[in-house]
Amino acid sequence: MSGFVFSEKPITIERGEGPYLYDDSGTEYLDMGASYAVATLGHSHPAVHEAVTDQVDQVTYVQASYPNPTRTETYERLAAVAPGDINKVWLCNSGTEANEAAMKFARSATGRQKIVATKRGFHGRTMGALAMTWKNKYKDPFEPLAGGIQFVDYGDAEGLADAVDDDTAAVFLEPIQGEGGIYPAEPSYLQTAREVTSDTGAALVFDEIQTGIGRTGTLWSCDAPGVVPDMLTTAKGIANGLPMGATLCREWIAENAGNHGSTFSGGPVVCAAANATVETLVDEQIPQHAASVGAYLQSELTDAAEDLPIRDVRGEGLMIGIEVKRGANRTLKQLAIQEQILALPAGRTVVRLLPPLIVDKSHADRVVDSIRRVLEWRLPPMGRSTPWVGSYCTSWYRPHHHPVKNLTLPSGSSNSSGGTIERSGSILWVTCARRLTTPSSWPRTSTPCQGSRRWRSRRVSRVQNCGAVAASTLRGHSQRWRPRQSIQGFRSLAWLRRKRAHAVHDSSSITGRSQKPLSTVNHQAGRESHSAIGGFSRGGMRPPVNRATVPDRGRMRSSKQFHGGTR
Repeated sequence: MSGFVFSEKPITIERGEGPYLYDDSGTEYLDMGASYAVATLGHSHPAVHEAVTDQVDQVTYVQASYPNPTRTETYERLAAVAPGDINKVWLCNSGTEANEAAMKFARSATGRQKIVATKRGFHGRTMGALAMTWKNKYKDPFEPLAGGIQFVDYGDAEGLADAVDDDTAAVFLEPIQGEGGIYPAEPSYLQTAREVTSDTGAALVFDEIQTGIGRTGTLWSCDAPGVVPDMLTTAKGIANGLPMGATLCREWIAENAGNHGSTFSGGPVVCAAANATVETLVDEQIPQHAASVGAYLQSELTDAAEDLPIRDVRGEGLMIGIEVKRGANRTLKQLAIQEQILALPAGRTVVRLLPPLIVDKSHADRVVDSIRRVLEWRLPPMGRSTPWVGSYCTSWYRPHHHPVKNLTLPSGSSNSSGGTIERSGSILWVTCARRLTTPSSWPRTSTPCQGSRRWRSRRVSRVQNCGAVAASTLRGHSQRWRPRQSIQGFRSLAWLRRKRAHAVHDSSSITGRSQKPLSTVNHQAGRESHSAIGGFSRGGMRPPVNRATVPDRGRMRSSKQFHGGTR
């Protein structure tokens, strides 16, 4: 494979229709990400398809210095729906280009250099827009970037007012921060930005690359608070999947803007797609529909969050962030593989929903049910039937880490917690009235931890045999062993990793094989070696550590330190 920039997912998409995508095996996925808000009207929308086909039959491309009726229509449509008295349009190919143009226009129109941007903000990956982006992980490999950028706290009106002075060319704001974690701005904050820029003669730029074109319930996010910027940048869904961006300007910016251009600015084919998209959005009142469905989805998610490991649900319209108490990437993986729902991250702990604006309440109900199933698997099995499958197990508390291996139970067997274990396909369902403990009748192939003879909180891992008798592996941890803060800790995380890397498990009593380092164990599902001794690959079982053999290195300072910052 020749690509090297993107980290490709193990799903090959072949076609799409409406809010659904289909992979090469025919599996249907509900697209709740719309490829970062690009598929505004869904995939293969008939109006967009017809407009693009008709334009290709006429002319595919002509440079913007030659007037073209399709491009002229795009100028007029965008100027007509732009907020306030914004009436000048410059077309480009992406959001970062639109922000680059706005940065150049602001500096040339004001004769100043200083740019004020916000922490957690994201404005693009080209060198100018990247300089206004907050996270160092995007910027560090490409230093030095454009200078004259000052960052302020997002939402701090007083800090913004102090930062904007007579040397400021522009203030760049996202009405709702997308990449930063889905944080809507208070209307008063946007109003303060308008006032301080007007007082100092600086340009106010709203980055609506992601929030624009109906996503937040109005055509532009700034329409709701009624704040009109000097420039507005947009892209993503403006042409329903074809590459287009736009910088919308007030008259005073356009008159004093310096020379700027782009070869592919306003190509007729993408302009045809944009015309059909904007026309459909306005005529069919898609933004109002997005506001209704988005409010319903947020309400249902908020209600579900009371019983799930969710910290917060926030956003506007169909731009929603779900802040989970564990890593977002694991939740996204489970949604895709187990529930056939595609969503996006917004930082390490936020699941971002940016679906096509044509989704309805039935799609919202499916998403809520799927999120409930995925996140419920992370809760301890107390008083209800809870599935635990393979590497997707996640302990909501920190049980002991010694596993009981090669357990064979017939369907319907009782356990000491007063519940039952039922087999359904490749899943064992554990129902118990309290924390699941290991009955004395169950076989033990390893000894309990020194200092505690209790066997606690075993979890059903990957089921290896789907016949009449389900043979599975029980383990007292999920992805990695997570000790309590009060446990006598280890010298360092690196020290523990070295110890694990050299761990040897005696599997001869189970498989008849000689001792092997766990890193060499075959981790393929269905193999006896996995059922018997687990594996040391990512997502598999970690080797048991006998704390009696670990030297006393003092109390561990925090569990966050132990995990290298990953919670």
